[in-house]
Amino acid sequence: MAIVFPFIFIFNLLHSQSYAEVVQGKGYLNVYFALIIIGVTVSMLRYSSKYKAAWVLSAAPVEDALKSYSAALKAMLVKLLLPIFILVAVIFVGIFSVRIIPDMLIVGVVAILQTLISYKLLKGDDFPFSEKFEATSQAGSTIKYFMMMAFVGVFAALHYVSTLIVLGKYIYLVVLLIVTIAAWKNIFSSRKMLE
Repeated sequence: MAIVFPFIFIFNLLHSQSYAEVVQGKGYLNVYFALIIIGVTVSMLRYSSKYKAAWVLSAAPVEDALKSYSAALKAMLVKLLLPIFILVAVIFVGIFSVRIIPDMLIVGVVAILQTLISYKLLKGDDFPFSEKFEATSQAGSTIKYFMMMAFVGVFAALHYVSTLIVLGKYIYLVVLLIVTIAAWKNIFSSRKMLE
């Protein structure tokens, strides 16, 4: 789904514009559609078919679920999201040229920040992989998923606005990097783990 959506919208652009117009335009911002799966993926980190084995996490010398969630989120980013994002980004660079490499870097940082936002919206008090799949149909989850998708739209809109300003996307990239690093440190700080 994450791989297909950006290209569906590119093909839709080709119905109303020439290929040259699409390549010179801002159609590369459709790559944000690849990020809408982040919320669902982060929420699924709570569930497992072998949820009873999660006692190992509470028996381990980990005082808090935060370290486990931090590790699970990093693994999700590297093993699940990064391969999809790299594939889509490489194809988009092939279509739109190397001029969009800074834009793909922005989207990559947004993906990490979106992961953190999704974690905060969906955070449970238990360790990752500690609930059975039948618990996935909790009330209110749908609203949270739509909120997470709305955040992707906000980031895409901010990205678009940054392209209208001279050096705007570079400033946006630096701001995103600072916010993402600060947010990760704040959410998973050792002080919070000791509380």
